Amino acid sequence: MKDLNWRIWQVPYYSFLCCLLCCTISVQAQLYPVLRSQHRLGSNGEDTPKAIVAETEGNLYILATVSGKGKQVSEQHGCTDIWLACLKSDASLQWEKSFGGIYCDDAYALRINQDNLWVSGSTASFLSHPESADRFRSSDAFLLSVRKDGTLNSYQVYGAEEKDHGMDILPLSAEMLIQTGYSFSNLNLSPGKAGLSDIWVRKVTSDTTQTFPAFSAGGAGYDWPVNLLPLSSGEIILTANTAHLNSNLTAEAYPKPWVIVFDTALKKKKSFIPQTTSPVTVTCSAMGPNQTLALAGYAIRQDADPQFWFMICDLNGKVFFEKIWGGSGAEYISSLAPCKDGGWILTGWSAYYNLENPNIKGGEDLWVIRYNPQQEIEWAKTWGGPGDERGVAVIEYIPGVYYILGQRGEIQESENRDLWLLRIEEEECELPDITPTCKYPGLEPRIGQYLQFALPTTERLTCLWDFGDGTSSKELNPMKKYYRVGLYEVKVTYRASQACERKVVFPEKINIK
Repeated sequence: MKDLNWRIWQVPYYSFLCCLLCCTISVQAQLYPVLRSQHRLGSNGEDTPKAIVAETEGNLYILATVSGKGKQVSEQHGCTDIWLACLKSDASLQWEKSFGGIYCDDAYALRINQDNLWVSGSTASFLSHPESADRFRSSDAFLLSVRKDGTLNSYQVYGAEEKDHGMDILPLSAEMLIQTGYSFSNLNLSPGKAGLSDIWVRKVTSDTTQTFPAFSAGGAGYDWPVNLLPLSSGEIILTANTAHLNSNLTAEAYPKPWVIVFDTALKKKKSFIPQTTSPVTVTCSAMGPNQTLALAGYAIRQDADPQFWFMICDLNGKVFFEKIWGGSGAEYISSLAPCKDGGWILTGWSAYYNLENPNIKGGEDLWVIRYNPQQEIEWAKTWGGPGDERGVAVIEYIPGVYYILGQRGEIQESENRDLWLLRIEEEECELPDITPTCKYPGLEPRIGQYLQFALPTTERLTCLWDFGDGTSSKELNPMKKYYRVGLYEVKVTYRASQACERKVVFPEKINIK
């Protein structure tokens, strides 16, 4: 009946309408992602991607843990091996090499340092204490130095009788670097073992006869590092997670982000814990413009699945930006990288199961999210199929061109997933600039009155209106009532395809009286 009444009196009613918005809305050019190529790599077993880096000559180097041979992997040494490969920019294989022994060996981080590649990981094949260790329950930190043609320079093993994991590495010079990891062993490092797992940091060179400073850090519970990041001042940042910084705590606690600053002599300068709006786990970090620190991972929600989490703070822990978002399934950010324009590119995966959403393909899907320098999402896109797909590592190859190293399975929870390399390029959206309008009766909009929103165009478009009060519409020219006094920011997104879209925010909030 309400719709009928509206149709009867809308003609005389519209003679009193005033235009709320004129042609004052400016729409900036929008970018959208295009998948230019994709390649499946790895062995005939389960392959787990770990890192991707690019060099100035244009080659790509990828690091993974593989459990078989065949496809591009020529050798299999044990249950899992460290696999390193060099590819051209078109993803054609230059060379590949697997490293490991008859037990399990796992890769983690990859860095280019002049003419060498450095690989950090863990090994159960080459333990430094084989006579007393259970190789199925123990591992040691592993550090490889590899020439750019794939031949091995040297390797080092570091650890004791419990599990010891090698994680990130940071080159300081042609022959020296810093490695970090975490240990369940007592490594006799200053200030001594503090909890269930402790973070360790050591300085190393390819000359294994030299010894250099090392230290450990941690509380009464689990602590583990994420990344080593250089500062322009010459100092170094270690990003980490800590569950127990206070040794008096005995109960289980959610992890917190932990940032430690130290110099090249491994002398600690300061540390801090950024304050988050929800318990989070950091999985990746990077330095941004003006010495800002970006942290990403997943927010832990009580009695619910994790969600995407992204934060930017300064080097004293002051938070400038934080965002938690996602759907009804579990979402994880696994890698981020700074972009030349001051923005960010992030990748991860989602297990959001609402298959009515055209963006969701099924199982776990790989996601890529592009932030602009104003910390706004420029675009977000998912790729996948009926199986499980994950985004693990991302780089900006050149401005507007990105490589994502991920993992792909044919069916959900497949036991033999492949490496998945995607090349994504940004293009400018060629949709026309359309100025949306809103009309209402009288001199000002009021509660309970219909407002006529419109997207005047002859183009065949789909759109989504966000009215600022939690309601939305997919109509091109919707009518809307507000039921509370207040200021409402109205947005409309319109598109001609699933990829290319424009987003417009009304320049002034609608003031409902």
